[in-house]
Amino acid sequence: MSADIKTARSPQVSAVDITADLVQWVARHTDTDAASVDPDRPLTASGLDSVKAAELITLLSDRFGIEITAERLFDGATITDIAANSPTADPVPDTPATPSGTHRSLTFSLLFFSSDAERGLANPYQLLLDSAAIADKHRFEAIWLPERHFHRFGGLFPNPSVVGAALAAHTQRIRIRAGSVVLPLHNPVRVAEEWAVVDNLSGGRVDLAFATGWNVDDFALSPAAYADRGRTLAEGVDTVRRLWRGESLTLPNGHGEQTPLRIFPAPQQPQLQTWLTCTGNPERFRQAGALGANLLTALLFQEVDELAPKLRAYREARAEHGFDPQTGRVTLMLHTFLGTDAEQVRRTVETPFKRYLADSVDLWKRGSATLADLTPTKYEQALAFAFERYYRTSALFGTPDTVTELVNQLRAIGVDEIACLVDFGIPDQQVRQGLLDLATLADRYSHPPTAAVVDLPPDPDRESMIGEALRDRHTAVYRNTGGVLRKVQSFELTRRMRAAELLPFYTELSENEGATCRYNGRELIMLGSNNYLGLTADRRVRRAVATSAMAEGPSLTGSRLLNGSTAAQTAFERRLADFLGRADALLFTTGYQANIGLLSAVMGPDTVLVADEECHASIYDGAAVGRCEVLQFRHNDPDNLSARLQDLGSRPAMVMVDGVYSMSGELAPLRELRAVCNRYDVPLAVDDAHGLGMLGTNGRGIEEATGTLGAADVLTGTFSKSLASVGGWLAGDKQLVEWIRYHGRSVLFSAAIPPTALAAADAALDIMVAEPWRLERLRENANYWRAGLSKLGFVVGRAPTAIVPIPIGSEMACLRFAKVLLAEGVYANCVVAPAVATDQALIRTSVTAVHERHHLDGALEAFERAGRATGLLS
Repeated sequence: MSADIKTARSPQVSAVDITADLVQWVARHTDTDAASVDPDRPLTASGLDSVKAAELITLLSDRFGIEITAERLFDGATITDIAANSPTADPVPDTPATPSGTHRSLTFSLLFFSSDAERGLANPYQLLLDSAAIADKHRFEAIWLPERHFHRFGGLFPNPSVVGAALAAHTQRIRIRAGSVVLPLHNPVRVAEEWAVVDNLSGGRVDLAFATGWNVDDFALSPAAYADRGRTLAEGVDTVRRLWRGESLTLPNGHGEQTPLRIFPAPQQPQLQTWLTCTGNPERFRQAGALGANLLTALLFQEVDELAPKLRAYREARAEHGFDPQTGRVTLMLHTFLGTDAEQVRRTVETPFKRYLADSVDLWKRGSATLADLTPTKYEQALAFAFERYYRTSALFGTPDTVTELVNQLRAIGVDEIACLVDFGIPDQQVRQGLLDLATLADRYSHPPTAAVVDLPPDPDRESMIGEALRDRHTAVYRNTGGVLRKVQSFELTRRMRAAELLPFYTELSENEGATCRYNGRELIMLGSNNYLGLTADRRVRRAVATSAMAEGPSLTGSRLLNGSTAAQTAFERRLADFLGRADALLFTTGYQANIGLLSAVMGPDTVLVADEECHASIYDGAAVGRCEVLQFRHNDPDNLSARLQDLGSRPAMVMVDGVYSMSGELAPLRELRAVCNRYDVPLAVDDAHGLGMLGTNGRGIEEATGTLGAADVLTGTFSKSLASVGGWLAGDKQLVEWIRYHGRSVLFSAAIPPTALAAADAALDIMVAEPWRLERLRENANYWRAGLSKLGFVVGRAPTAIVPIPIGSEMACLRFAKVLLAEGVYANCVVAPAVATDQALIRTSVTAVHERHHLDGALEAFERAGRATGLLS
């Protein structure tokens, strides 16, 4: 017999009688039909809350002489178990110490609710401020702030926007989130105004969760809103969102006149991330999905297995209303305290957490009776049951190892973020120490979960078939027998690669924000981007794009020559020319078109372009448009260039090189190349697409990095790397730029750069100039990454740039390595011919200024595993 169940019942009372009585009791106390009560279902899954548990314990003792503890009830006791007077579940096993399960990523945040606003502390917000500083340093995602009124439970937070403004001044990077604004209590216009101020103070770090409100006393602030608060919430969310986007609303003024109004200051972020707070009502989960909002919930009125179908309903509702079901973010609130010893954690949390529960909604609002109506014995039993429930399945109490099973379970059902409620009465110093142990747990989930690496032995038949198609692709483009489309019909390469799961191209990525991206629902470490300064996700850049889109629209629908020129373009051209130390500049729709424009304008049938053999394809394509002869010189070899120019004699020529070579990351020896060009009196053009924003103290590119400002006669480049946009540019003297303005085919016969793209580049240049730390961080990350790969045994490029190639050689080996790397949670570029020579396939990696050390360390671990799995590392 279990020590947790003891019986003294009369032998005249049978197990059948006990079962029947308990079925009726559960039916009455959970408002269900007796026929639907399953005696083999755990009582905790039947709606047994704290007060009902206390009543049941008393019933069993008084009527049947059965003594049962809260722990035993919580271990999954059923009516059948109790009636048969037998134990059921084994003790909870030790949990694994490492994350496992689904490939959904998971982040951790802090949430505050203040267990007692009457503690009389000199500064009751000190714990909040200290915890925010710790969370900011240790890369937690957010701080969540509640809204509560007229009760000491949560009473420190009557206005989360005011507290949020204080956090904005005390933190640098962590998100500041209301969790939640009880919107029916407020004018939504005022909500948008207040939080727009916080968004500006924080540099664009505000997110808001909205709730209907449940406590009738709170509605003393807005009594008329209580009855219809659900509808008021939906309308209010729409109003806040519209105002946040910069729209005007027509509202009655003091004279009753309808007046168009918009809020000031404009928020930093063009779009507001919103959550809807849902407790247990499935319809509220569906409402959140229908609104396209994220979801904030808790295990207050539900168990984990009850939450899972509600999350499915939420995502189904998103899909039904036109929203991506997978991008909706689910945040779960959990009481949290971690330490290094599980038993010590229990001793630390039990007394303060029971005091906390005595004030909580779970105890004094859920049952048919409140705590005040209970006898002292039932009162203690209710607290004991509630504590066991939270401790075992509804809170993160324990060590980073013992709570991993619950965390993995939550991730598996679709939870994206755990908001850890930490201020429930534990002494402040212990809370602060516990946050460091929580950071240890969070670190385990800071990298994308990885699939088990399976050694991939070569498949001779499969690789022979793909290898044949790989080799054939180089000659197929020249086969025109039977018509120009005949080669199209025989193109088999991608089908074969896709069938073998070895196609690394046209990978559909989302949320590609610098350090990470998402692929098939998984978060990956991004090492295949040219977003060197990490500005594509910067809220200031995105806000500039949104403002431009609203003011000027998405396109100018014409070429620069005709209707596609604007004052903004002219102003940016002057600014860029000044930044690069040139007299003038010209904008193009893409960087590719900048080279086409240059070469189509200045080259011709009687001219020669002398280009480095590793120049970008756009230079060779530009030469084809310009109908000039092309001569190559050996890569980065000034002596070979000199020989080429000497062979040309007096023929008109121009030399063109890349400032930074996109595959190798190597720098052009600009000083030596300039000297050769001077010797033969030929102009030098430099495509500095990768150099701008990567090289030089101020990001001016190859000339600044090599101390050769003004060495190039003409510079070209793109906005699609460090300047977080799309578009191209050319800079040189006024006469040259004016000539290209009227003779460059890609500027004459292509629609102008969209206003939104120009706005993004302009904002990104502002940030690059104002925040030189990004360039320094980029260099530090590149050095760290290069050294880490080399230490593992990989051969890497030696150039001092953010581009770090890993030569593989065989194209098939490179494809296999890229496949395993993706399974390990890292995205990098698999580079094969014609970008490189056929036998010189490589993995191209590139770091950004927003990669943190934990990203790079996680990627190094993934590279090591992939290298060993594919035989590249011994």
